[in-house]
Amino acid sequence: MLENLLNTKPKKKVLSAFFAFPKRSFSIQELRETADVSTRAASEIVREMVRADVLSVAAKNRHRFFRINPRFGMYHELSDFLQGEANHKDDLVSKALKKIPNAKLVILSGIFSFQPGAPVDLLIVGDNIGRVRLQSILKDIEKLADTEIVYTVMPVAEYEYRRMMNDRFVRDILDYPHVQVMNNLKTKRR
Repeated sequence: MLENLLNTKPKKKVLSAFFAFPKRSFSIQELRETADVSTRAASEIVREMVRADVLSVAAKNRHRFFRINPRFGMYHELSDFLQGEANHKDDLVSKALKKIPNAKLVILSGIFSFQPGAPVDLLIVGDNIGRVRLQSILKDIEKLADTEIVYTVMPVAEYEYRRMMNDRFVRDILDYPHVQVMNNLKTKRR
């Protein structure tokens, strides 16, 4: 079975993208650009991997997102085999988000962390965030995700206050699966 999953270069590229970022979920569009394969090839490979139970599927607003299934029987074997294949340092969304001016903390949640029911897909904490640049970056990310992104921008003081007060909104993001893209806050806790 392992040889059927890895019998072509595009399959190896797609799987290595998933194993490079195991906590992330991807749309077909983002996967296409990350793995550098055609949309048709990405769709066919993902369909085959879902049937084989290698990938899990979540949906939000009729858009589907895929993540590596950690309960797949050969997860560790695939991970070990693809260890050398993964040459991705950052996924495309994280790379774009690191360009947000004055951002101190950026957390991917929601569709990006396979939690479509989460309150937001993206939490950005920072003072004097460049709104024009932020809108441009979010527009690019929405193209990659192939859906509208629900996001929140919050000043550092408000975030710290809400975190200390155990605010439900912040707690729902931090207590459930999420991906921390950057954390330049003075208090590195969480």
